[in-house]
Amino acid sequence: MNLVKRFFILIAVVLLTQMANAQLRKAATIENVGYFKGVLLSKVEISGDEIYRLHLPPDKSYSDPIVLILGTEDEMILNLKDLFAALSNAERGDIFDFESTGKSYSLHFRNAGGSKWFDVYEDNNNFVAGRLFDRTIKALMRYYGLEE
Repeated sequence: MNLVKRFFILIAVVLLTQMANAQLRKAATIENVGYFKGVLLSKVEISGDEIYRLHLPPDKSYSDPIVLILGTEDEMILNLKDLFAALSNAERGDIFDFESTGKSYSLHFRNAGGSKWFDVYEDNNNFVAGRLFDRTIKALMRYYGLEE
């Protein structure tokens, strides 16, 4: 019986030692770049890579924001230009597929009252959309010194 107790104590000591040696390491750093017409642009640094993303307000008040990943800074600039061109030339009912950094989105063109926007759905989830307005894209392009 004494041998069984010693065995369990030994196992407990080994497990506690392994738990005590667990290391906490930083996985990412998130920096808020700024708000552009009510939409937050953030930068996430993961293992030296910087990925930019937009936090789009949802079309339903009880939902979380939709996070639209735009990619690295160079990819983001190209994506902003493409999104602006698509919004400028789109017609009612147009739907676009958008992919960045392995994440897929469906962008549904909308316009009303002189405003143009995309309803952005994540991974073909057609329940909650984030709204990306042309004025937001214009503000981002001005911030990065891009021509419209």
